[in-house]
Amino acid sequence: MSTLLAVFSLIGLGLSVPTGHIYDNAMARKLFLRGDRDHDLILSRSDFEQIFRTFDLDGNHKISGVEFTGHWTTEKLGNIKDATHLFYNLDVNKDGYITQSPDLPFVYNWFDSDSSGQISEGEFIIMWQKLTAWK
Repeated sequence: MSTLLAVFSLIGLGLSVPTGHIYDNAMARKLFLRGDRDHDLILSRSDFEQIFRTFDLDGNHKISGVEFTGHWTTEKLGNIKDATHLFYNLDVNKDGYITQSPDLPFVYNWFDSDSSGQISEGEFIIMWQKLTAWK
């Protein structure tokens, strides 16, 4: 009986181990493709800044939570809960705004996980998944 219990415990443990697989995300892909203005499947710094500008509705070089969630829902990028969580993670210095400095350069470098100076579609989707994951 104890052998059987040990076997089932090991099976249960094996089923609970994360695979490390990152699933595709339609919202991330949609935003990436909108930002990739020259359709080369790479986001340059200027492409990334353009994404920032689409959320900066009043053009004051900073994105408030209201602007972010408003644009998020208008563009149907996901639910408000995800938008709020993502906004919090992108506001690096926690001043209530996503700003061109210091937030945007930090976020760009974080998305550019291989430090190549550009963000591939794969990098974008993986980092998006990490930023939007609920802990």
